[in-house]
Amino acid sequence: MSAPASSQVDLDGREGYAPASSAALASSKDRLDYTVLGSRTMASVNIIFEDDFLLVADKASGVPTHPGDRHEDDNLLRDLQRQLTAGGVADVDTLAPMHRLDLPTSGLVAFGRSATVTRNFQKSHANGDVKRRYLALCQGITHRKGLIKVPLSRQGKPRRGQTPTQDARTRYRRLVFNRAVTLVRVRPETGRPHQIRRHLRSIGHPIACDDRWGDIGFNRWIVGQHGLNRLFLHAAELSFPHPITNAPMTFASPLPLELQTVLESLGLPPLPPTKEVG
Repeated sequence: MSAPASSQVDLDGREGYAPASSAALASSKDRLDYTVLGSRTMASVNIIFEDDFLLVADKASGVPTHPGDRHEDDNLLRDLQRQLTAGGVADVDTLAPMHRLDLPTSGLVAFGRSATVTRNFQKSHANGDVKRRYLALCQGITHRKGLIKVPLSRQGKPRRGQTPTQDARTRYRRLVFNRAVTLVRVRPETGRPHQIRRHLRSIGHPIACDDRWGDIGFNRWIVGQHGLNRLFLHAAELSFPHPITNAPMTFASPLPLELQTVLESLGLPPLPPTKEVG
């Protein structure tokens, strides 16, 4: 199956293109056969910003954010600690990620350099003052924009008194699309595990190469025809008040080259200028 030739940029609410159905992409019953994670060589971490209180790093896909099962020494936190130590920085043991980013997702992660900084950031997050925006390539053609309010089941067994589901809200806006795929900018308003992936799946537009909540036939097609070998989800923008000074801070991470290459292979036009979601 070749990539559809027709494509559109969605700007200022103009629809412009009546898409054909892409249901055929989901018809394959074959197993998806690609490797999301493999062996990696430690490379220097791209630090977007740092001061005495925090730093913001650009995480690669397939790299865990923090230590965990099978990744005690092979994760972004340990890489940063080693890199900072090699550069003569002391007290790296207090460095800690201030929010989550899924293992296969790339993009911006903020780290606190003290417990106070991390605690203040998390208070801002709870108050809705931390804004995260992602770029995701998903199956089919989405609406021009939308708010997904599907409750999500808790990961793991609920504690006493907890409900089995949690409220979850995700906003999205369509950026570019053709008859097979849509690139959307996504802003989660809550922070549930795997929220964006689960929410886009819930409205019938799973993310490309999502090996957990994706569509096998669609994944197999985009891997085989367009060379995508990772989840197409990138944390592109991060805004928050500085945890100590309260000054507004905004950071951006460009789409990784391997994802740009897939968009070009699909015949999608260049991205429109960054625009607020919602």
